[in-house]
Amino acid sequence: LLLIFIAEVAAAVVALVYTTMAEHFLTLLVVPAIKQDYGSQKDFTQVWNTTMEGLKCCGFNNYTDFEGSPYFMKNHTFP
Repeated sequence: LLLIFIAEVAAAVVALVYTTMAEHFLTLLVVPAIKQDYGSQKDFTQVWNTTMEGLKCCGFNNYTDFEGSPYFMKNHTFP
C-alpha cells in the first residue's frame, strides 16, 4: 500500500512539473503570436474568438496579451 501511495505522489509531482513547463512553453509561443497576428490574420483571429467565447475568457493569460496587436492598434480597445 505504501508503494502505491509513493508511486501516486511521484506521478503527481511529474504531472505538475510537466504541466508547468508546458504552460510556460505555450506562453512563450502564443502571446507573441497574439500580439503579431490577432486582427490581421483572419483564421488566427477567428480561432481565438471561438476559444475566448467557449472558455469565457480573454487572451492566453488575460486581456493585456492583446496590447500592441493589429486589432488593438486599429481599434484602441481590447476584444
